[in-house]
Amino acid sequence: MRYGTIPDSYERSMTHLEYDEAQKLGLPSLIYIIDEDNQPILPKYVETGEGAKRLKELKGVLTKRHVVSFFTTPDDLAAKILHDVPEALKRIGARIEGKLELTSEPDSEELLRQFSLLPKIFRGKEVIIQFINPGDFRAVFSETCVALNLEAGASVSSHLKLSSGDTYYVFGENDLALALCKIPKMAKVMAKALTVFGSVKRADWTDDGPIVTLETESGLLIREILQMQGPDEEA
Repeated sequence: MRYGTIPDSYERSMTHLEYDEAQKLGLPSLIYIIDEDNQPILPKYVETGEGAKRLKELKGVLTKRHVVSFFTTPDDLAAKILHDVPEALKRIGARIEGKLELTSEPDSEELLRQFSLLPKIFRGKEVIIQFINPGDFRAVFSETCVALNLEAGASVSSHLKLSSGDTYYVFGENDLALALCKIPKMAKVMAKALTVFGSVKRADWTDDGPIVTLETESGLLIREILQMQGPDEEA
């Protein structure tokens, strides 16, 4: 649902440029386009303005030049690729050894369950989360920024409940920190996040001198806001 990044000195996105190069070289092309009418995230929440216009034009070109396949979910896309790629390789005389099989990754709910139990092991995992914005994002303490490798003075957090019922500290950094602070209170949010974990030394001063302890921090760092529905909007 995104046109993609446009490199400096170019007028087309990386995806568009890669497609153009493949056509120039005469490479076989398998085109898969997301079925936007059957998604939990509406296109209008993902790409807007000039990017949305260029994406529509590119999809129009692809559907005219090629027989395209439409997919609904990542698993659906994987199944289609698994079926189509071997056939395409055979047509160009490539030899296929072994058996191609789908491998499944734990879904977001299962990854979060694993992360809550073993945060150090399951840090760095990408998950999709949904929550109602409590409207109380605030600056992150410097010690927490050090532990989680966040930029001090440019990060915010909130302790909130996800749609699953579990509670986590949710963080935003730089542009996403600003975006989170601008979301209306009680708005429904769907976002892509990264599980984060770290440790920091804290010193408590006593009459006998400082007592240093090692404390851990964990939470979910927002990487992309996928959908936002205002409190007054209908589902």
